[in-house]
Amino acid sequence: MKFLNLWQGAAVASLLALGGAQAQTAGVGNYNISGTSASVSQTITVTVPTRFGLHLHLSSWNLDLNNVGQEGGPSCFRAGNHSSALGTAGTGRDFLYGTGANTDSKILSLIAAATYRGDQVTDAANPYSYLGSLNWNNTQIDGQPTGGYPGFYVTGGKLVWKGPIMCSFQTIVQKFANTDGWRFTSSLTDNNATAAAPARPWTLPLYVADRFTNGPIPRFTTVSNGLRLLPGSVNARTLASAPSNPRGAPRTTGGWLDDNILQVILFDGSETNGTYSGTVTYTLGDFAQASLAFCPPVPYTDANNQIVFGTGELITVNGVQRCFLAFDGPNGPDNLNYTPAFR
Repeated sequence: MKFLNLWQGAAVASLLALGGAQAQTAGVGNYNISGTSASVSQTITVTVPTRFGLHLHLSSWNLDLNNVGQEGGPSCFRAGNHSSALGTAGTGRDFLYGTGANTDSKILSLIAAATYRGDQVTDAANPYSYLGSLNWNNTQIDGQPTGGYPGFYVTGGKLVWKGPIMCSFQTIVQKFANTDGWRFTSSLTDNNATAAAPARPWTLPLYVADRFTNGPIPRFTTVSNGLRLLPGSVNARTLASAPSNPRGAPRTTGGWLDDNILQVILFDGSETNGTYSGTVTYTLGDFAQASLAFCPPVPYTDANNQIVFGTGELITVNGVQRCFLAFDGPNGPDNLNYTPAFR
């Protein structure tokens, strides 16, 4: 009969004391031995950094109104018509298509009804670029040619239309955000604010709108149907956003998300000749950090009974942020006190 030596006997006694199972001990190794089942555990630590990403397909728009109506010229459309002075209803002035009480509301109503996608041109160097399309869904605009600037069209030797025009630019901005809640904004910088003529400070009516390429808007996301950009960082405007969701699934962009951007500039004869230069900046950031109050431009009636736009000053009254705009109205000094917007 073979006898166990002293060391072997101690090992057997230890196994018996454990009920036949050998378990992991700290610092020795990750193992488990049992007569019924065995399991071991692994700890996984993953670090996902905060990331925001933007890819702008076309980074410049060179609009020369000398080329309106020419082959390869800018994409320009009828924005209104001319009311003849003949007849009881004639005004002898141009008028805008669309609905609303002022210029901005009329043009924004046209933009809101439009459907668009793509880059307007195809960039061979960009594999994500494609031509796309633009449809105003308006019989007064779609398929109606413009002959040049100022807006006119001649056919059969006759001038058959004249009025204001609007020129458009399309591009795609692809965005990525992996935070719980994000905001996508645009702002306009005036590059000629202090330049001498023929350079002009930016006063042109510039509108920008955002649509997703296909399917419904991603859940929890709101998208602008169109807004006007005014120079100055305080006038940054929200194109799309998804607020954070503390009680549910995080609201990221769900990967790279395409935003189809439509920019429109109106030329209704109020523009002054010269050269205008501006920079539109698109910014994607955290919703909470970007949720800063600012005063958007609002319409008011000036001393000449004209509807114009002004931007109020952000003030705090009894702990509440408000916008205050002082101006000269038809009846003398006046002011507006209104609720701020949030980036």
